[in-house]
Amino acid sequence: MPQGLAWLAVGLLLGGIVVFWWSRPRAQPGDALAGLRAQWEQTQARLTAMEQERAAAAARVESQLQQVVATGAAMREEAHGLRQALTSSGAVRGAWGEAVLENILQGCGLNRGVDYETQVELSLRWRPDVVVHLPSGRKLALDAKAGLQPFLAGLQAPDDAARRAAFAAFARLLRERARELAGKDYAGALAGSLPCVVMFVPSEGAFRAALDADPELFAYAQGMHPPVVLASPSTLFPLLQVVAQGWRQHRAGEQVRALLGDIAELGARLRTFTNHLRSVGAALNDTVTAYNAAGASYRGRLAPQLQRLKQHHAAWDVPAELPEIPPPLERHLDSQGS
Repeated sequence: MPQGLAWLAVGLLLGGIVVFWWSRPRAQPGDALAGLRAQWEQTQARLTAMEQERAAAAARVESQLQQVVATGAAMREEAHGLRQALTSSGAVRGAWGEAVLENILQGCGLNRGVDYETQVELSLRWRPDVVVHLPSGRKLALDAKAGLQPFLAGLQAPDDAARRAAFAAFARLLRERARELAGKDYAGALAGSLPCVVMFVPSEGAFRAALDADPELFAYAQGMHPPVVLASPSTLFPLLQVVAQGWRQHRAGEQVRALLGDIAELGARLRTFTNHLRSVGAALNDTVTAYNAAGASYRGRLAPQLQRLKQHHAAWDVPAELPEIPPPLERHLDSQGS
């Protein structure tokens, strides 16, 4: 049992003895000893429970520490593998940079094949990694540059001087890549392109290290013809978020325009239906007028003549009772459809 718990047990025991001694009559020593024994047993039980809880907590902490150590080892192993791949294979570096770029595009809500395209062939030699379609109908070329060897060498440098030299070499490498990218003139070869191209550096730490080593790097790239815009994950993400928001607003506007078109079409069809209904009303009015004229002719001219023939005992068969014609119809629709 640890020394601290032993002193705690002694203190509790002495306190129990004093309290029990002063609370019991001194004339009954047997009862006093029995009470002390019970007090000691209770104290021992509490100490045992506390020790068990401490041991269980220590076991949990040890298990969690082992998990943390295992996770850290796995992360170090993965980082080491990634570093080896990035420093040994240009194809792996390019695929990694393109994967980071596409993850950002998809994270912003842009859809491949709709809002952007990958590996668009502009000529036999030039092919940007991504072409983003803008809501205005314009386009923006993006190219990922993942040549991180000098930066990775700086991370492993033995001292600050070597680290600064490696980061300065990385900044010079980015200058060279910016010149190469401007020379490809994606903006001129891509129909409807914005007059610039984005050079994406997929590592935030590498991008910051290059800017710290060469504060004029960003302005240098902007001064190219066409301008080259340097971007890292933290700067490219909000830019593409603006593009995605523009597309959402553009599609909402298209839906509103489509709705207005449907409303206009409904109005045109309603006018056509109203015209047809007016034609039907006019035809019904003409029918009612003709019907009422026929009934009036029968009652005013034909029926009286038949009645006179019947009175004169005409030779041909005259019905005993002349047919009754229904009364005239009322016109509820006029010829104007009102």
